[in-house]
Amino acid sequence: MYRLMRYAGTYQRIMELHCNDICPYKHETVAGDDVCLKAERIRERINAELDVYDCKGYFQGDPHGCCVKIVVPDGYTNDWGREGICVPA
Repeated sequence: MYRLMRYAGTYQRIMELHCNDICPYKHETVAGDDVCLKAERIRERINAELDVYDCKGYFQGDPHGCCVKIVVPDGYTNDWGREGICVPA
C-alpha cells in the first residue's frame, strides 16, 4: 500500500502542474486530446497495484481534492461525491 500512496502523491503533483499549465513531462496527442505520458504510466501502475485486491482506480484531474480514489467491489466510499475511497497524497 505504500507504493499506492506514493503513486497517488506523484499523480496529485502532476495534476497540480497541469492546472498551472507548467507540466515539464512529455505529452502526446491521442484522438485530439493532449495526454501526459507520465500521468498515464502512473495510472497504469496504480491499477496494477489494485488488481491484486480486485479493485480499480478512479482518477480526476482537479487537484483541489483527492485525485486518486479506489473503487471497491462492495461500493464503500468515504468521499463527498460517493466515487470511492480517497488515497492520501
